[in-house]
Amino acid sequence: MMLAEEIQTTFEIDKSSWTKVKLGDVVREVRETVKDPVAEGIERIVGLEHLEPESLHIRTWGTLTDGTTFTKVFQKGQVLFGRRRAYLKKAALATFDGICSGDITVLEAKKGLLPVLLPFLIQNDKFFDLAVKNSAGSLSPRAKFADFADYELLLPPVDQQEQIAELLWAGDEAVSKGIETYNICNHYYISYRELLYLHMDGNAPLVFNSLLKENVSSSIKFTKLGSVLTDIRYGTSKKGNTQGIGYEVIGIPHVINGKLSLDSISHVSLDEKEYQSCRLNFGDIVIVRTNGNPEYTGRSALYDVDNGHAFASYLIKISVNTELYNPEFILKYLQSVAIRKYFKRNATSSAGNYNINTETIKSVPIPVVPIVKQNEIVQQLKKVEQTQNDIVAYNFNTLNLQKSLINQIF
Repeated sequence: MMLAEEIQTTFEIDKSSWTKVKLGDVVREVRETVKDPVAEGIERIVGLEHLEPESLHIRTWGTLTDGTTFTKVFQKGQVLFGRRRAYLKKAALATFDGICSGDITVLEAKKGLLPVLLPFLIQNDKFFDLAVKNSAGSLSPRAKFADFADYELLLPPVDQQEQIAELLWAGDEAVSKGIETYNICNHYYISYRELLYLHMDGNAPLVFNSLLKENVSSSIKFTKLGSVLTDIRYGTSKKGNTQGIGYEVIGIPHVINGKLSLDSISHVSLDEKEYQSCRLNFGDIVIVRTNGNPEYTGRSALYDVDNGHAFASYLIKISVNTELYNPEFILKYLQSVAIRKYFKRNATSSAGNYNINTETIKSVPIPVVPIVKQNEIVQQLKKVEQTQNDIVAYNFNTLNLQKSLINQIF
């Protein structure tokens, strides 16, 4: 089955029996508050950070033990709309009672609108566009219910509302299942990668490796990454430009989720000697050497194009001896949980940044594996990655179908 196959997103919907209403006719804003949430038996707290863009579900929340100044009450079945920065498209169905931020508008269905349809009525592009248009404030714009209560829409009869709600919730279930499937696949991929790299011989006992701080197979021998490199160096410190002057340059923003992105490329003016010093060649690996977030330091990507980009000084380039190691094997190893922890432990902090240097990278312990076995491991991981990509494509199509249906109905 081709999961990435295009699916139909445009449908003929007969609205001849539908009635034109204003949002305020069928939806009301709930403004109830509570002084003592503990006495009322309330346990959960929802802030804007708990609402996910374009998701109907509240998957995380806070608790009263975390402390809060929130007083606005919401109940199960109501919709929480993020009125601050409405362009983020945050609106979700509450499946429990609680209190929420003042930057969240609590909405409830009135007579004529089935409550199960309300979340989809709010989660449509026309509504969000109107909310954004009427938001006030420059730094942190906020929308008021009164500003979009006159929003007009065609409302189907109640019996059709039931059918539409059933269809839309079925679509939402498909989206949720797709996300769950991807998360399971991703967890499997990470576990499988660690197993392939550190537990290659399932029959060998595990020993504690003081360098990796991990349990690894006793049959695995290690060497230093520096011993299998033909080159390692910093990039250019010259400032880039957006006028297209000079050579295209790779920086931190182009190292995303273990992949190389060539979007929004800047240029840098270099003479020939400077360019050759920071030129990337096919098969090189770039590693983020400094960042304000320690989770970013050590991120890496394979330079799998042959366009001769330059690279910036916030990155370190390594060139692998391809007679001994497959660069993709090294890349996936650098992305493993064990090595990400290794970089984090060995990063130094300076002026709010976390840094690793060439010596830290050269000291990374890597497993000594025949290149034939390396190639086999890379191919095995690629198969799992392709499954992940297929699931992502399927989820994208399913979400687009759901959004298209919602926008066409409302």
